[in-house]
Amino acid sequence: MDSRLATLKDLQDLLQKGDIAGATAKSNDLIKGLSPKTALTLIRKVGYAPFNEIIKKGEPFRSTALNIAALAEEASFSELTDPEAIRGIVRDLTGDDVGKAAAAFRALKENIGEFGVQYLLEAWNTATGPRTRAQIQIALTDIGARAVPPMIASLDTQDVLLKGMLIDALTQLKDWRAAGKLRELADDKNLSDDMRNAAMRGCAAIVAEHAGEDAAKLSASQLYAMIAEDYLANRTSAKRNVIPRYYLGEGARFFMWSFQNGALVGTPIPRFAYNYEMATETAVRAFALDAGNQQAANIIVCARMAEIPVGEIILDYDAAQNKTVLTDVERQAVTDALAKAQAKAPAAIALGLRALCGAVALALNYNLDQSAVMCLNTIATLPEAETAQFLPEKPGSQQDAYGYTILKAMWADSRQVKYTAAITLARIAGSRQFAQKDLVPDLLLTAIEETATLRVLVVHPDNDVRNTLSLSLKALGYDVIIAQDSSEGLAKALDFPAPDVVIISNELDRTTNAFVVRLRDTLTTAQMPILIVTTPEMLEGDKTRFSFGNVKGFIPNITDQAAIGALLAAFKNTSGWQARQNDAILQEASKIVAKNPQNVGAIDLTPYAERLIAIAQSNRTLAARVSAMKALGNWGVETALKPAGALLADASAPKELRAAAALAIGSIFAKGKVNAVSDETLTILLAALNSPDIEVANAAADALASAPLTLEQRARIPVK
Repeated sequence: MDSRLATLKDLQDLLQKGDIAGATAKSNDLIKGLSPKTALTLIRKVGYAPFNEIIKKGEPFRSTALNIAALAEEASFSELTDPEAIRGIVRDLTGDDVGKAAAAFRALKENIGEFGVQYLLEAWNTATGPRTRAQIQIALTDIGARAVPPMIASLDTQDVLLKGMLIDALTQLKDWRAAGKLRELADDKNLSDDMRNAAMRGCAAIVAEHAGEDAAKLSASQLYAMIAEDYLANRTSAKRNVIPRYYLGEGARFFMWSFQNGALVGTPIPRFAYNYEMATETAVRAFALDAGNQQAANIIVCARMAEIPVGEIILDYDAAQNKTVLTDVERQAVTDALAKAQAKAPAAIALGLRALCGAVALALNYNLDQSAVMCLNTIATLPEAETAQFLPEKPGSQQDAYGYTILKAMWADSRQVKYTAAITLARIAGSRQFAQKDLVPDLLLTAIEETATLRVLVVHPDNDVRNTLSLSLKALGYDVIIAQDSSEGLAKALDFPAPDVVIISNELDRTTNAFVVRLRDTLTTAQMPILIVTTPEMLEGDKTRFSFGNVKGFIPNITDQAAIGALLAAFKNTSGWQARQNDAILQEASKIVAKNPQNVGAIDLTPYAERLIAIAQSNRTLAARVSAMKALGNWGVETALKPAGALLADASAPKELRAAAALAIGSIFAKGKVNAVSDETLTILLAALNSPDIEVANAAADALASAPLTLEQRARIPVK
């Protein structure tokens, strides 16, 4: 230990002198081979203050300090959960030494918490007198909210006396989470009348306080569903609270408790998944008691759908160490939780369309945007025959009203949700009429307009730099999003439509490193390419500093528009760029817009001809422009002839777009929208016949075949 203390002192001195190379070497020596127990001893000797100062020095010193803190936390947690140590504390609690008993009470309440429940119950079972058992019950209630989950799990014990004590203790605590289990026990005909009555009294007291209702009017299944919904909402309010204040602390550990073979078993679970896992487990209990509990089915679907896309798995443990602050147990818990979510998703979906619609409603209520999107996408994959009859035909219609949830989703705050809802309705409705159908084409086109443009997020504290970069990027054909600090930048990176590239200042309120890490370790932003704004003097140092995450390049001169353009173009076609968050919406919306009218009979695109023409003529992505051109032809928009001809005549335009333009011209002719062909259009089609791109030439030939040409005009077509 003395050598570690000496190394720490050397590190502090070198940092004070500005000797970065020497300090880096000492930093590596300090962390090398450090065990959790040694880290804890070190922190207990010097406190956290020296490490807080080291963190301020940036990388690699920040990583060293945070790793030491994480190792110490792990050792501290191991001490708190050491079985023999806890049994010793429980013995002190029930012993004759008043001083030791008082210290034991404090240790159980302030430190050990839920991890002491198992050993308190062990002592209760072996106690020989009422005094000891009374002390143990007092200790359980004194621990409070932390003890409730393992106590609820312990109610599955076959020990009647123990069950009775737990009922009394939970009744005293009046914790909302116990209401469902107590109501279930009140209905258990295998229990004595006295115990059932005690459980019912406890349940009634809890329900009256937290829900203001008569417990007798609510079944155990209904109560479980209410509690599950509160978990889904991550509710921390005074009423119906399922996340007590203890769980809000940074050091809180999360466990799911079960009672197996006469003993409590705690399964660690990552913070991000806790409320979803508890929502699912509680809803499963509700569904097991009543298979007709639709609310429980909805919650199961919504919780699973919400859990799967969560990407902030390690943010509570600080991502700066490239996940090294996660213990093996925590890593495994993350892996298991995600595997479990994926495995159960198909079973949840099998609960049916009604459950999916209910899950969408829950997701909208609790702003679980990714959950809503996943549920809507799942609905969209179901056969039309299964979905066509549940959509209300007019506003206020009560026919299978649960389908109204999808219509409601078109009014969501989240653009991703509303666009997905429009796509879902267009895919499942077919030619069926439904309420609010006029919203669908407008949302589809808005989705294409917003997602078909390549977007760059600029995060920089200097207004002049932001403006300079913005002007250059707009001149290069990009949409630009602006943020002045990391908080605003992260919010806009997570927004929809998502940026395709993020440009970040190298001195972003001293949080650039953390911001890059957050982008890397968040699922929806992990593949976003990052460019760092630097200076010629700082360039080499920044290349070392930012050698992690998805940093793809550096901008040492913000006025060099050509270099910035070349930098963006260098990775424009890489897998990272192609994995755009916006593409799923863009592709689906484009497919629907390009469909023949008979396949989307409930949706009319003719009032949107000008917007379709604008998309086709814009600098948006090729898929959007081609789909817009196809739509103009499919809907026979006469005013599209001239812009389609202009695109066909442009030899520099992509061949796919030129072919779509020729096909659109042919479709407009075939639908009898014009009685004559102008010489200008004919000349363009004849020139396209000689295109080296066979796709363009064939489309032009098809257009000529359907054109209402005069004999003189037809004579100009070369014979092949």
